[in-house]
Amino acid sequence: MNVAQFHQLVEQTWQEIEEKIDDEGLSVDTEIQGSVCTLTFDDHSQIIINKQEAMLELWLASKLGGFHFKYIDNEWKTAEGRSFWTHLEEAFARHGEEVKFFLGAFYRGIFKETVEVEIKGEKHGCKYEVRETPY
Repeated sequence: MNVAQFHQLVEQTWQEIEEKIDDEGLSVDTEIQGSVCTLTFDDHSQIIINKQEAMLELWLASKLGGFHFKYIDNEWKTAEGRSFWTHLEEAFARHGEEVKFFLGAFYRGIFKETVEVEIKGEKHGCKYEVRETPY
């Protein structure tokens, strides 16, 4: 992956986070300045997600600590193989907001229409748009 592709992937990730916050009506403010995305909660606590261009990594800092992610097999993962989206869900919970990014991580860029998915007996409609893989 080159630097331009890295920036595109990070910006797509940030966009997915913003869209999920809006879609769920969460009480979280999102601010993106340069290479930093700041998510601020009602209690003024924050999750910070930033680009580390030199290492082509995405970093996440929250009440749970700091984590580094590389883009491996079409997903941001830690060196131990844990998903960025899993860490982000856990961070949101620790900051007082429940959210699931589950489908965005797995199906991103595949569907353009609403897809009905059954999870533990509940049906969920999810809308995705087609995006080209940057590499």
